[in-house]
Amino acid sequence: MPFLSPRIVAASLTLLVLGFASACGGSSTDNETSASKLVIAAEGGELSLDGGVIVRIPAGALPGDLPVTITRFSGDDTLGTELEGADSLGGAFNVDIGGATLASPLTLEIPFDPS
Repeated sequence: MPFLSPRIVAASLTLLVLGFASACGGSSTDNETSASKLVIAAEGGELSLDGGVIVRIPAGALPGDLPVTITRFSGDDTLGTELEGADSLGGAFNVDIGGATLASPLTLEIPFDPS
């Protein structure tokens, strides 16, 4: 797999999170808005928020031991104009890896309730 610049990785991650989250329904019982954890690069790790949102970082994906944060945007947050004309149907999330370049993709799991 080719390596991408940090700017492309960050933009892709943001679009992935916003695009996928816009297709998923949110829940009013999800109270936790952020979680942070120091991820040991050689071990990888995962972070989670209320409602079943999970970020999984594989071993070796980060260039070093780094703090990783996932933040749930509230309904009052402005997501910008990157997706002009798009409507949000659910939550949106920001995964902050401190500007690092990932050696392999992380996984963002967002539960979906079709009802």
